[in-house]
Parts: sequence; C-alpha cells; structure tokens
Amino acid sequence: MVSNGAYVLKEWVVQSHIKLERNPNYWDNDDTIIDTVYYYPIEDQSTELKRYRAGEIDRTEEVPSQQIKWIRKNLADELQISPYLGSYYFGFNLTRPPFKDNLKLRRALSMAINREIITDKVIARGEKPLYSWVPPGISGYKAARFDYADWSQKKRVEEARRLYKEAGYSLSNPLTVEIRYNTSENHKKLAIAIAAMWKQTLGVKTRLVNEEWKVFLENRKQKQVTQVFRAGWIGDYNDPYNFMEILHSKHGLN
Repeated sequence: MVSNGAYVLKEWVVQSHIKLERNPNYWDNDDTIIDTVYYYPIEDQSTELKRYRAGEIDRTEEVPSQQIKWIRKNLADELQISPYLGSYYFGFNLTRPPFKDNLKLRRALSMAINREIITDKVIARGEKPLYSWVPPGISGYKAARFDYADWSQKKRVEEARRLYKEAGYSLSNPLTVEIRYNTSENHKKLAIAIAAMWKQTLGVKTRLVNEEWKVFLENRKQKQVTQVFRAGWIGDYNDPYNFMEILHSKHGLN
C-alpha cells in the first residue's frame, strides 16, 4: 500500500489489528511524536469501553449509547463529543414490494418515526434530529427540509395512519417487514426503537436481522432479501454534492 501520510502500513491482520509506523519520508516527520499506531477492529461498543477503561486502548471511536449517562458522570474529563458532518438513516429497497411504487407506505413509515425521542432519549450522545438529506453545517448551504419538518408529532402520526391505510394496510392487515443492520449494539438499539414506533403508531410487525458487515453490504447490493436497511454517510469534504451524489441512480453507493 503506497501512501504519503505521516504513517505507513506495516501489518494488517484481519479481525486482529492494523499496525502503522511513522513514515520517515513524510514532509513533517520531525514533528511526528508517535512512532507506532495500532488500530483494533471492535464491533461491540461495550467491549471497546471495557478495553479503554483497562488501558488496553488509548482512544475509542464510539461509545455505547446505553452507558452514556454513566460515562458523563464518571469519565466526564475523558469524553469528547464534537460535531460530525453526517446523516444516519434507514433506507427502503425500491426494486421490490412492498416499497416499490408505494410512496404512501414509505412516507407513512418515515413520518411515524419520532426523531426527537431517538436523539434525546434513545441515544442521547448529542445527535440532532434530521429533516433533510444533507445535514446542517455545510458552508453557504441551506438544506431543503421535509414538508412535515415543522409539524407536531401528533399531526405526523395522524397523516402517517391515513397514508398507511391508503397504501393498503391496517391493524387487521398489518405490514410485515424486516430491518437489516450490521453488527453493532448501537445499531440494534436504534432498530428496536424504530420497530417499536412503527408497531405503536401503525401496527407494523417488524423482524430485526443482524448481519456481519460484508454480508450486510452484499445483501443490500443484491436487492433480493433486503427490505429496510440501516445506513449512514459521513461527509468527505465540505460540499452538499458529497451527499447528493449518493442519490444518483448510477452512483456506486446507491
């Protein structure tokens, strides 16, 4: 692997670690203060936190949302939460029923999700409810918002139930659907919350399917068994196009 950064790749052992060593040819090598860096792939955030507390790792990328209150109380000086230019969302497979050519059903499910409850109660790590595809924070750009962004949740629920009925579903004929997510206790917690909201608001029956990352991506790509899937995008650069291009039909990540 050829690179021109402060470090070069020395080892990559799958499911074990990635080892980097400082690059003597880096333009600012004299100011590099760490000689060796190890990255450890850890899917379980609780395990990651335990290894951090045990001194086995120096920095975590993510913390378990169910322990955020304890972390704020006991590790407040070590917790750093900063703005992150990204969107976390759930997508529909539009190539097959029940979501193909069924805008009313898709819109009903979207409106039935209480984003404020998710950000304030379910994860509560500082995330903000999002009512646009492009997240706020991009210089000189004001994102287009959903038409129901400023409605009360009560009004959204009423409209969601109306659309759900017009889409052909009811309490006596509920939608049965699967939500797929890649292995992560935080992803699982969000999927459970959304399934509960769909059940309470519309009577939807939801089955959660947890898959290893590569299997999850392949199933999403094949578009055969996947119905609803969790996804996200973090901006690579400060421009709305970085998010908008994903929605293009021929984009590699659509």
